[in-house]
Amino acid sequence: MTQSDISIKCMVVDDEQYARELLIHLIKKQPQLQLVASCKNAFEAKAALESERIDVIFLDIQMPHKTGLEFLEEYEIESKIVFTTAYQDFALKGYEFDVLDYLLKPILEARFMKCLEKIKNTFMLEEKAFQFESLQNDQTQYIIIKSGYDKHRLKLGEIELIESVGEYIRYYTKDRKFLVLNSLTKMEKELPDSFIRTHRSFIVPKQKIKSKTGHTLIMNNGMKVPVGKTYRTKISNTDLFI
Repeated sequence: MTQSDISIKCMVVDDEQYARELLIHLIKKQPQLQLVASCKNAFEAKAALESERIDVIFLDIQMPHKTGLEFLEEYEIESKIVFTTAYQDFALKGYEFDVLDYLLKPILEARFMKCLEKIKNTFMLEEKAFQFESLQNDQTQYIIIKSGYDKHRLKLGEIELIESVGEYIRYYTKDRKFLVLNSLTKMEKELPDSFIRTHRSFIVPKQKIKSKTGHTLIMNNGMKVPVGKTYRTKISNTDLFI
């Protein structure tokens, strides 16, 4: 994955309209950043976090009713934080919360771009943790996936099915499901030959296929997986029952 492949969901929290509009303008100019919420106070921000996954919060420190510092003290925030403030002393205090960066108002575009590089580099380093480790076979080979704010080590041999769900993919195991921000096309390139794509929305492990009826695969767990028209020739020429 390169920096251009990254998609980072952002939220702006600032009681000053001009400050919000400036940050929104800077964010919208960057293709890797996706603005999902703009809030005037900590209460609106909390509501947004409850309804949307947010990767980075641009958070004003000095706000009425509840400051940015109080917001972080009161709630367990998993998002990365970039403080925005007109007071450098507040910014220094913000480092007690292990924030990613701080932007001193008025925010200059050149300084924002440096902050953006720090954000992208941070997410690139995290993505590297999700690479495959080459081991002997599918029973021991595993991937590290990030579902919500939790990371899981998932053995390839435990995967029953992989399904595309919009911008996400869902891994099915015997007992659980994991929803991960990724694309099926990227996943297809990284998986070993013991997995096969059967449809624009599905990848399955060959050893978990029980039978094939027409253009439908019956999996060991009873799930029925369609075989798309584009993939029918490949499926017909492949020994599925290995």
